Amino acid sequence: MTLHVFKSTRTNREWVRSERRTAAFIRAFWAAASARQRKDPEFLWFLTACAWTNARADGTGDESTREWRNDILADYLGVDYQSISVLGKALSRAFPKFTAFKASRLLTTQTGITNHYTAIRPRTRRYVLRHARDLCSLFNAVSSHQQPPEEKIRGVATQLARMRRISTPGGGSISPFNPLSPVLACLDPNRRFPIMNQRTHRLLRAIGKEHDGDGAVALYNLIGSHGIRDSFDLDVYSQVAEGDFRPVPRRKSARSTDRKGGHRFLPIKSEVDSFARMAARSVRIRKEHNKLTNRFRKAVFANVRPQEKNFDLLIDGWKGNRQLLIEAKTDWKGPTGRMQIRQAIGQLFDYRLQYFAEDLASVDLAVLVPTEPNDEIKNLLDSLRIGVLWFQGRRLCGKPTL
Repeated sequence: MTLHVFKSTRTNREWVRSERRTAAFIRAFWAAASARQRKDPEFLWFLTACAWTNARADGTGDESTREWRNDILADYLGVDYQSISVLGKALSRAFPKFTAFKASRLLTTQTGITNHYTAIRPRTRRYVLRHARDLCSLFNAVSSHQQPPEEKIRGVATQLARMRRISTPGGGSISPFNPLSPVLACLDPNRRFPIMNQRTHRLLRAIGKEHDGDGAVALYNLIGSHGIRDSFDLDVYSQVAEGDFRPVPRRKSARSTDRKGGHRFLPIKSEVDSFARMAARSVRIRKEHNKLTNRFRKAVFANVRPQEKNFDLLIDGWKGNRQLLIEAKTDWKGPTGRMQIRQAIGQLFDYRLQYFAEDLASVDLAVLVPTEPNDEIKNLLDSLRIGVLWFQGRRLCGKPTL
């Protein structure tokens, strides 16, 4: 099968730069670590988690990824994560090669390559801690310059393929390549160790290989051809070029006989498509999201001081002793906008339970959108006792009134 050339679009370049930034972050920690720290199971877990992202469907997961990553680092260092400044001082004490400035700069860096599902993360952590000795050996091997790249990749991938699979909820299991190949790719100074997870299944099948040492070498051999410069180009290519290496099934007519009562049978759907679409839109949506929250801050700053955490906005004491939790969404129109509103509803209830469980009754909820939504959206939110705010010019409108 002939593979197409990797398209160096603006979105793809931004995506690759993000992955390379994550690699530089992880290599900086590995280079600064002592021999004892490199053997510490909790440190290996931290590095593994640094390659993951909490990407959300609206492209606004960078902040939650950073906070989640820094929480793990704080646990490893044995300090409370009160602020970047406090954590930075603890980091520079534990890693003397990091100046205070360098430590703070690292802690504010956005990282993450692949979204490893939340339900599997605790099991992966236990797996890393249990197999720390073997993983330390793999991390040392892949970060070394001593072996020729192909020999090193084959050796590391073969050892990883021989390790036990990771159990998942419901009695299933996943290959250790899924959560661990991203951090191995980041540690490789040659940028040649391939990321091998659900994204690369179809590409491997297209070239007649599997997730093992031979498969890793086959992916490595794609680097330098088809416009692919390194393992991060290859990772993005394996998502956005899915149609280049698998047949595209013909869509059935809307009047297909398998539709009964206006419904159709549920087909097997690509898990890769959603990641590709999400990445293609994430840069634009993130800018729109930040623009929206900045407008909100300017509109209310004279009266209240908005706060943020993993949630978008919190106004403490907005009405007596009550708190107002706000989720910002960049659109409410059409199917995409409706999906954002549904997501906001779930996030608001989740965040209220997660962060304010002791006093749920005192936390009010609202959604912030750029323009006035239609009555259908207003009625939906009102039925759930969720307010809605929007802008009319520079004026903030809607309920609750701020």
